Amino acid sequence: MTDTKRKLTRLYAWLISLPLVMLPRNKHLAFRAMLAEDMVPTATVKTKHSTLKLHCPGRLLAYRANTFHTKEPETLAWIDSFEPGDVFWDIGANVGLYSLYAGSRGTQVLSFEPAAPNFYLLCKNVHLNDLGKMVTPLCIALGGSNGLLPLSMSSMDLGGAEFSLNEQAGSISGAGSVQLAIEFKQQVMSYTIDSLVREQGIPFPNHIKVDVDGIEELILSNGVQTLADPKVKTLALETNMDDTGFVERITALVESLGFKLYLRERSPIFDNTRYQNFYNSFYRKVGQP
Repeated sequence: MTDTKRKLTRLYAWLISLPLVMLPRNKHLAFRAMLAEDMVPTATVKTKHSTLKLHCPGRLLAYRANTFHTKEPETLAWIDSFEPGDVFWDIGANVGLYSLYAGSRGTQVLSFEPAAPNFYLLCKNVHLNDLGKMVTPLCIALGGSNGLLPLSMSSMDLGGAEFSLNEQAGSISGAGSVQLAIEFKQQVMSYTIDSLVREQGIPFPNHIKVDVDGIEELILSNGVQTLADPKVKTLALETNMDDTGFVERITALVESLGFKLYLRERSPIFDNTRYQNFYNSFYRKVGQP
């Protein structure tokens, strides 16, 4: 948002709240809080399966709602390929757009989102769409070890991304080699994929999406027992094609687990941005149709 637009929105908010200054201080605060709650918009997104409702208390949430069909159409098409009875793990679910879409078509979903601001919105969106029986939000991280780890966050914005689990440096490597300052560190519970399946008895995945800003390799290499199982049919990964070493390593790893790349795409919405070389890579277990 430009400085001019930001100033205009602040002026608009001030004008709306101006009559409240005549109230006693305690009532003034209460009415402003009520006004803020009542003014939060709910976006509606029509899909082939339902009309989704999305809680939008910030500009980034409005962007996510407005670009629902154009940001990752390849991910929506992938979800539409799931068969009845399949279980979908959405690792790095953010505010739950793809979890909601999958749940609305009857797919059982486990949504992993450790960042507190996003987890609230994920739960709010599941509730708004009455999908509690289909989508299970889990406020845990998946990584390379079990235990409490710091989640370094480049922003506390609602719906934000570019976080890093167990980051030891003073900044985060964002998209396009941009170094992002760490704004906040949240302690989160982390599990490996294999330990989570083995020890917690949660529904076994048939399809897995991993969108976690840089630790995909760590997550997958500590989930080889699960991923090698024939019941895991497909895998979707966000891939930074500028990092050729990562691409080579991740390709070798998933192929060793019986997967084969069948599609790599990104939306033209990212042309000429720092995300222009980030693609969604889709892998299918050899032997799957």
